[in-house]
Amino acid sequence: MTHWHIAAWILAVILFFAVYVLYKKGRMKSAAVLHGILRLDYLLVLASGFYLVASVSITFGHLMKAALGILTIGFLEIVAVHKKKGESYKPLWIFCLAVLGGTILLGLYLPLGIRF
Repeated sequence: MTHWHIAAWILAVILFFAVYVLYKKGRMKSAAVLHGILRLDYLLVLASGFYLVASVSITFGHLMKAALGILTIGFLEIVAVHKKKGESYKPLWIFCLAVLGGTILLGLYLPLGIRF
């Protein structure tokens, strides 16, 4: 299941940047369709993540990873919606990238992640 979770969040990040670029180019119809697909992928990320948390003995690190993952999805969605509306969103990028990086690093550090 770890592979499904990793594939789902990698797909989510790729779709997010595609949606962002489409909104930036003004292709609202294409961006809206892809944004809907991105939201479905968020559900896959959440479902596989909750399954992974339920399949291991829950520690504080796992709960932090789950919280950071939910925050990451929230910030990705907020940045995409702000871009769609043409509002200022630059400070959100800092938080979004920081939370995304923290989520990935914590996920790699936890027992189901990669050992360095």
